[in-house]
Amino acid sequence: MAQPHYMASANEFPITMKLIHGVTKVQFANDQTQRILGVSTWDGFVKILDVQNPNSPGDKRNQYHHKPVLSFTFMHGAECIVSGDSDGNVKKYDIETG
Repeated sequence: MAQPHYMASANEFPITMKLIHGVTKVQFANDQTQRILGVSTWDGFVKILDVQNPNSPGDKRNQYHHKPVLSFTFMHGAECIVSGDSDGNVKKYDIETG
């Protein structure tokens, strides 16, 4: 079994959340001034991370659906996000204010 490594390189980002069922999507925001990464999960979460420093990504926002999040996308650069879950619910929220 492969052992995990703990030092992130410029293309690796440790995610500080416990996952039971895994990741459904990752996407960078289309914003030239920030490095914002979105991660959605089968566990119902959308996590937004500031990955300017890959060894210590900062949480910007966590949103929860009651069902697995199957898709999300950024809007207006890194201002808003729209996510959809397996029950057909769609949520839109501001990354800074929720």
